[in-house]
Amino acid sequence: MASRALSLDKRTWWILAAGAVLRVFVLGHGGERLDQHFVVDDAYYTLSIARSLATSGVPSVDGVELTTGFQPLLALLEAPSFVIGLSASASLLWGLGVLLLADLLAAIFLARLAGRFAGKWAEGTA
Repeated sequence: MASRALSLDKRTWWILAAGAVLRVFVLGHGGERLDQHFVVDDAYYTLSIARSLATSGVPSVDGVELTTGFQPLLALLEAPSFVIGLSASASLLWGLGVLLLADLLAAIFLARLAGRFAGKWAEGTA
């Protein structure tokens, strides 16, 4: 069953691998360099909520008032980086790594869905 779920054609796997290599290349530049050039405000917002979840168990930006309007799953997946004591830039890389894995899983799912409904030719273009 698991092998059938991951049965994509070679071209699709090459496209997925190229996307993963590109993301890993970006992650390889380090958190501080990424911070200077690419990170948007929402990333800091989510990271501060993840820090609060790790330290106090409540979603808060300032540690006092509860907050809404964030991605709870992403914050929960980023919280362990603060539990294990990573630095701020390492926590940023942790979060980007989590997003890399989520992107790959979503791309595999989308390719399988496209292959099921539109044929093998659609897997690589999905």
